[in-house]
Amino acid sequence: MIIKKATPEDREHIYKIWNICFTDDEAYINNYLDNCFPETTTWLLGENRDEFCSVLSIIPSFFIEKGERINGGYLYGVGTLPTHRGKSYSKFLMNHAVEAAKTEGLSYILVKPAEESLFQLYKKSGFDKEICSCFAVLNQKGNQKPLPEHTLERITFEDFRVFRETNMADLLYLWPEKVLKYAWDEIMLREGIAMKRSGKESYFIGYPSIFDGKESFSILESNINSASNSEDLVIIQNLLFSKTNTITIETPLLFSASAEQIGNGMQMKRLSALFMELEKGTWDKANNRLLSLPME
Repeated sequence: MIIKKATPEDREHIYKIWNICFTDDEAYINNYLDNCFPETTTWLLGENRDEFCSVLSIIPSFFIEKGERINGGYLYGVGTLPTHRGKSYSKFLMNHAVEAAKTEGLSYILVKPAEESLFQLYKKSGFDKEICSCFAVLNQKGNQKPLPEHTLERITFEDFRVFRETNMADLLYLWPEKVLKYAWDEIMLREGIAMKRSGKESYFIGYPSIFDGKESFSILESNINSASNSEDLVIIQNLLFSKTNTITIETPLLFSASAEQIGNGMQMKRLSALFMELEKGTWDKANNRLLSLPME
C-alpha cells in the first residue's frame, strides 16, 4: 500500500476516482482541479505507484479569534473506487492526513458529510464536535408588497470577501481568498446571486435549488437577523418570491428569531458539520461558528 501527496501530475488519477465515485459532471471536476485543487493538500492511496484507488483533500480554512488567526482544514472529496472498497483504504488515508495536518501545525479539521447517515461514521473517526446552524424555510403566501426601486444591488466578489472577513469573522469559518473565489464562481455558475441592501450592510448570497422536490432558492449565507432587520428580510423575500415559492436559509444569525419573525415558514436548529480538534483548546476558541459556503 502506497500513500503519497498528490501533485499536478496526478490530475488524471484524481479525475478518474472522482468521475467514478461522485455524481459531479466533467465541467465541475475540471473546474475543481483547475481552481481549488492547487490550494489543497491532497492525498492518494494505491496498491502500487502506477494505479491509485483512494483520494481525499484538505482544503485550507481558518478563523479569527481576538485578533489571532487559527489555521485548520476542511476534509473534502473522500472517495475509494468501488472495486477496492471494504479494505479500509479511506480510513488509512484519513488517519494519514490527520497526522500530516498535525505536523503542519493545523489546529482543527472540519467535515460536512454529504449524507445524514455519514455523520455517525465521521464521529467514530474523531470528528466528535458538532457544528449546528439555524435552517429556515420560508413559504410564499398571498401577494407580496412591491419592491422599491434600487433597494437591492449586486455586489462584486471583492466586496463580498472584504465584508465577510471584516464583519462576519466572529460568526464564520473563513476561506483563503483563492478558495473563496472558487466557491463564489461555483455559486455564480449555478445562476447564483449576491446582493446587499442599498446604503446598508445587509447582504445575502445563494442560488436556485430543489427543496422537498420543488424549485426553491437557497440563501447560503446572510448577515440578516430577522429580529433586528425585519425590513431587510421582507425586501429579500419580495425579490426572491418573484422567482420561486420557497426560500431556504442556513445561517448562525436566526437562532433568536421565532417562526413568526421570519415570515410564513419554519426554522429549526440542525446538525450542519463536524469538527475534529487537533490542538487542545481550539474548539472553545471556535465559539459556535458556522461552516459557511462549504464545498459540497
